[in-house]
Amino acid sequence: SYMDLFVEIKPHKCQDAFAFPVNDEPIVKEQSESLLKMTQASIEHLGRQTNYAGQLMAFQHRTHLFSISIIGPFARLIRWDRAGAIVSERFNYQDGSSNWLGEFLFRYANATPEARGFDSHAQRATDDERHELAKAVEDHLAKFNYPLHHQRDLRNTCDPSYPAYKINVKDQESRKESAYIICRPFFEVPSLCSRATRGYLALAVETEELVFLKDTWRVDEPGILSEAEVYRILMQYKEILPFLPIILASGDA
Repeated sequence: SYMDLFVEIKPHKCQDAFAFPVNDEPIVKEQSESLLKMTQASIEHLGRQTNYAGQLMAFQHRTHLFSISIIGPFARLIRWDRAGAIVSERFNYQDGSSNWLGEFLFRYANATPEARGFDSHAQRATDDERHELAKAVEDHLAKFNYPLHHQRDLRNTCDPSYPAYKINVKDQESRKESAYIICRPFFEVPSLCSRATRGYLALAVETEELVFLKDTWRVDEPGILSEAEVYRILMQYKEILPFLPIILASGDA
């Protein structure tokens, strides 16, 4: 939950997960059409890297992240986001005539959090804010006679093994910004390449009420309405659709 980037190290060149080579190696025709190298060792190496990136994105609020793949004397730089990965050519990091790996690490160490991939709309919550969320959940449970499994699910949203965040949402219509405290999601999509939908039990900082917060990478194309816009249309028919959620705020980060 606190990892910034990761480095995956393999001792042999044959374990490289990607097909396109370093400059002094010829491109094999059947490989030139694919980014991926389809050997067992390469597939396993790629699977591990994808899993690391997916876990890091699941525990943190990131727009993207970087990793380094070391394969014997060679290295690749990788940028991951919800659409996939951008991979550099393979380069020899032991070659004294270039210092690409050192240059990257120097630039990364001096980059802003946003350039590293941290979402500026989500900040780590303080211990007091985490405690306020847990107290609000317990106060809520005290008011209702929930079954034991529902009580467990609600308490799991304050799981101490998950980082707590304060999320700022600026409503697209009113332009008012509201803050919400969240911790472990009720629901999350496990795939790295996805809309990354996560549903949270959240504490509204201003009203001190528990609300439901949905965080998702929505499709932003002409003609496709946001979920909030769809609900506003459906609210015209609330007499025959009585269980529509009341939207408190909705906006794009």
